Formats: sequence, C-alpha cells, structure tokens
Amino acid sequence: MSFCFAVDAAKIELRSKTTQRNEIVVQQGDIITLDVFADVGQTPSSAAEIYLSFKPDKLRIKDPVRPFDQGNFYTGNVALNKLINNREVGFAIVSNALPYPKGEGVIATIHFVAIGEGTVEIKFNVDQEDWDRGKYTFFTQFNEGRAEPKSFKDVVGAKIQVKSTLLQIDKFGLQRFVYDNPGDNINLDDFAIVSGSEGKPLLNWAVNAEDKFGRPIEIDKNAANQLIIRPVLPKTREDEIKVTLRLSLKIGESLAVDSTVIYVVNQDVPIIKALPELRFRVGAEGIILLDNYVQDEDNKNAELKWEVGQLPVELKVSGVSLDKVDRSKGIVDNPPRLAFRTNNPIDSEQHFDIKLKVADPDENYDTATMRIVVEPLPFVRIDLVMPSELTLLRNEEHKLELERYTDIEPKAAINEIVWDVSPSEHVDVLVKNLVVILRPQRDWVGSAEKIVIRAVFEGKKIDESSINVTVFDLPEEKTRTFPIMLIRNPIAKNEFKVIAIMSDVSEMTAAFVIPEVPDVLPQTINLKKIGSSRGVWFCRYSLSTPPSKGQKLIVSIVGKDTRNQNIPPSTNVFEF
Repeated sequence: MSFCFAVDAAKIELRSKTTQRNEIVVQQGDIITLDVFADVGQTPSSAAEIYLSFKPDKLRIKDPVRPFDQGNFYTGNVALNKLINNREVGFAIVSNALPYPKGEGVIATIHFVAIGEGTVEIKFNVDQEDWDRGKYTFFTQFNEGRAEPKSFKDVVGAKIQVKSTLLQIDKFGLQRFVYDNPGDNINLDDFAIVSGSEGKPLLNWAVNAEDKFGRPIEIDKNAANQLIIRPVLPKTREDEIKVTLRLSLKIGESLAVDSTVIYVVNQDVPIIKALPELRFRVGAEGIILLDNYVQDEDNKNAELKWEVGQLPVELKVSGVSLDKVDRSKGIVDNPPRLAFRTNNPIDSEQHFDIKLKVADPDENYDTATMRIVVEPLPFVRIDLVMPSELTLLRNEEHKLELERYTDIEPKAAINEIVWDVSPSEHVDVLVKNLVVILRPQRDWVGSAEKIVIRAVFEGKKIDESSINVTVFDLPEEKTRTFPIMLIRNPIAKNEFKVIAIMSDVSEMTAAFVIPEVPDVLPQTINLKKIGSSRGVWFCRYSLSTPPSKGQKLIVSIVGKDTRNQNIPPSTNVFEF
C-alpha cells in the first residue's frame, strides 16, 4: 500500500505531553499539547517527515507560523514546519551530525486550541493517497550505509473530546495582539469565545488598569467594546500597564463569566544596546558614535534625539550643546558623536558614569549609563638596536622585524609606538606592521648610505638607531677569489647549506639569484663562522619548492677582512 516497507519494531503515536494518553478530554478554548512519540527500532535513523490531519471546526493550530517545537530525538535542521492548509500540518527534520539516533523519543511537540464541541481525531497521514500527493508520514533507516525511507508499523493518533464551554476569553490571542500591535485599539469581542448561543450575543466587559506600582490608571472603553490603548501606552520598555478584564454573558437565567489579565507594553520604543566602557589615556581622546548603540524599528537614527547628563567637570566634552544653567547636562548634536578629553595628570585610573537618554518623535525613550575610564600615562622604556651595517644585493627588497631588535617595557606598549624613518638618498624606507622594509633605487649600487629609525611615544622620541646600507652588484660568474661550496639536503631537496673558505675575514654576506625564475627574488643572507675554525663560514638557504633540472643558482659572497677592508667578491654558479 505504501511506497516503502514498514519496519516491524517501528511505532509512532500522538499522545498528551502531560498524561502520555492518546484519548484526551478538554473544554473549548483549552490548549492541547501533544508529543509526536516514535520508536524507530535499533537501526540508526537520520530523518523523519510527519503529517497530521484534523478537523478545523473542532481544533486550530495555536501557532500557525511555527506549529511544531523540535523534540530531543533528532538533532539537526528543521526542513518543514508549517500549516499546510486549514486541516493539515507538516514537520520534517534531518540530522546533520553523528551519531544518528535509534530507539525511541519525542520527534516534535505541537499545540492545538480546542474550539468546537464534540469528538475529533488527529490522524497521521499514512494512506496511499497521502503518498501520492507527497504528504506521507515516514522515517529513514540506514541500510549498507544508505538512508532508506521506511513506514511505521504501528500508527496511533489522538482522540480529543471537546466539551462545551459557554464563555471564554481567548487569552493567548488577546495578549499576542497587544504585543504585536502596540497602541492599537483592541476589539474585545474578537477575543471572546462563545458557544451554545444563537446569533451575535451581547457581551459585557468590565475593565480595570494599574501601573507597575499598583496605582490605578484610567483607561477608556467605548460602546463598541473597543479598548482605547494609545493614551496609556508606556513610554519606555521597562514600564507596563496591568489590565484586568471581566467578560460576562447572560443567557436565560444563567450567567457565564470569564476573566483574564493582559499586560500592555510598548515594543516601538528606541532601545539603547549595551554601551561599551570607554577607555582613553590622559592627553588622548575617547570617542563614541551613539548611532552604533541604538535600535529603533520605526524611526531612522537621524530622527532620534539624544540627551546627556551628569557630565563631570574633570572632562572636556565635544559634540554637545550644554545647558546654559546646568553645565552638567545638554543636548547631543546630530549626528550623535561624543568626544571626551582631559589633560589633568593623574596617578591612577579615574572612573566617571554619565547618563544618556534617547527619545523618538513620539517621546518614547530609553536611558542608560555609560562608564568612562581615564588611564594615567604609562612609563615606557625602549632599547632599539638595529644592525649597524647591512649589505644588500642590487634591486633586493630587504625586511627587518622590529620586535627582534626592540627591547621594550611594558611589552604591550610596542603597539602604541609610532615609527619615524629618515631614508637615504638612494634607499627608501617603509615601516608596516612592525616590519622595516628597505628598497634601494632600481639598479643603484653603492655604499655607506645611512638611514635612521626612531621610536616615538606620545609625540616624543624615546630612542633611535641608524643603519649603514651597502648595495652591491653580482660579480662576473668567472670571479672566484675564494672557494664557495653548495651542499643540498638529501631529504628536503629545497634546502641548502653554503660554505665559503677564507681566512682573516670579519664578516661575509651571500647573495642568491636564480635568473631563469623571475618569481624567486634575489636574497642576501649573512654567513656565520663555524665553531673555532679559522676560515670556514656557512649559511642556510631554502626555496619554497625544489629547483627544476637545468636551473642555475648564482651564489656571490662579499665581505670585509679583519682590518675592515672590503675583500674581493667571489662567485660560483651551481646547475641542478
């Protein structure tokens, strides 16, 4: 009959959340909460799709926008959760993470409102015609790693007996209308559930109201049983009005009575979101853009008016038109941007709390307190030691990490240092993200170009260091003043060691060039002396990928002898 095989151990039933029974007795207007309870057996299941049918003259869905609440059996994405028509509702869920569930549990929970007297059944859609129109109740089980749709062997719906309630207020619908339509008049008769009478009955409503402190509030109700809300609508989100309603209806000698309480709140007020703690140092400026901390669904930010109060005399503030009499408060300029500043020396942090108020054109408002923290100027010690001499290859861009050459206390202050540089005639200097970038002019070769790097804190120079830059060109390939050897790592074939042999040398710099590969930029590396040897120097060199067969690596080495005189350069060409 069905499109898939039924699993013997699989069962699905609709039962009361409170009593776990399938047969339920309620009165008109009652809310019926039902669990969709299933047993899928011991084979993991990854998804389920549920369809229920009911009589719309006896029941209605409590929340037609989101009829079901997800249960705890499946965890994953809800693919379907809606009222299909006035007599059918659907829910589908797909698990998106292991382990997939097995055994029994609640797939979902649904809420109905009993509206018509009589007996009604809520059934699962499990007939062939339900499958033909794509509204069939099923679940999946895994078979050889694939999820296959399966039918439930046992299917049990719910049987609801709705007893007559002569008169009742739709409490849920009434309160929801108040929340969703702030300030709108309420047609009270629209929320009266009346059964057992013919025609349109004459309903009597009695109304009393009070504020959150219990003080009585005058609220109007006209002859058409409309409750006039706008005059008592609160101006802030914290305030609310408690309204007690009593509904009565006399039929023959009987008097039916129901009552409820609703709370009138204003959802259309501007809301100040959580304000940050504004911190700045003496001599600096603390700035806040208030538009970033307000939410109003009905008004643009430009239509809102900000006020500020409790301004401390220790702070200078801009962006405010201060009151001529009370200088501690004022109206914030538009756009609302506040800037605070103080030059008074302090030994420890100072805290200030100021009051903010924002109002919309309807005079709805919100208030908040913002804390301002003024920090004293820190003591900063820095020791900047850059290399005094630097040898570069022609057209090479060289980088120096400042953190490597800087000793600073406290450590965090390095992010607040301003780096000032003085380039030389032929070498440009740039500092970016704590990296000094040296760029010799194109094709320039020379020596003794001096550049200066300065560390500036709070507008004052606290240290500086200079570098003498020498830029050399590659010697002729045949120039071999002293031996140069290249040793390749047999495992990591993109790594090399360069060895040079020459005595009476104080420093050496190697330049590496691969002419055939323009993406590999020229690079210079300082050589180190090996242990206690008198004339053996080395350095390590690596490429991002191993060189191709036939490529050439040109290694040139320059340096100075122990008398600080330039030694003749030496070059060697290695072919891979």
